[in-house]
Amino acid sequence: MMWRLRSSIVVVAVACAACAAETMVAPDAVQPSSIPAASAPGQHVTISGWIYTHTDSGEPPIADGLVEVTSTLTSTSTRSGANGSYAVTVPVGRVTITASKDGHESRTLRLAASKDVALNFGLPPL
Repeated sequence: MMWRLRSSIVVVAVACAACAAETMVAPDAVQPSSIPAASAPGQHVTISGWIYTHTDSGEPPIADGLVEVTSTLTSTSTRSGANGSYAVTVPVGRVTITASKDGHESRTLRLAASKDVALNFGLPPL
């Protein structure tokens, strides 16, 4: 099951560490008080997903989109592949993730990265 929003973020799925199920979280459901300020040394999570032009259909994928992730501890970036997929590993804690591509609107989301997270971005053409 996936949430499809016509706004900037299509889906936020947080994998449950104790089971095979997934917990769906809306972007506005992240409460600042529940976000860890910094991570314990050595703890990392993977943020992955796809970048699309149209969020309602999930098509077409955007290749070579830039995904930048920043936190108080680090800053890293990656590019989406030909199928629009990306993956980046960051320390546990508060992160800001931005997806962008020339000729498209960029999208930014702040979240608590405490478990692996799948984020799909919709970047409509300008």
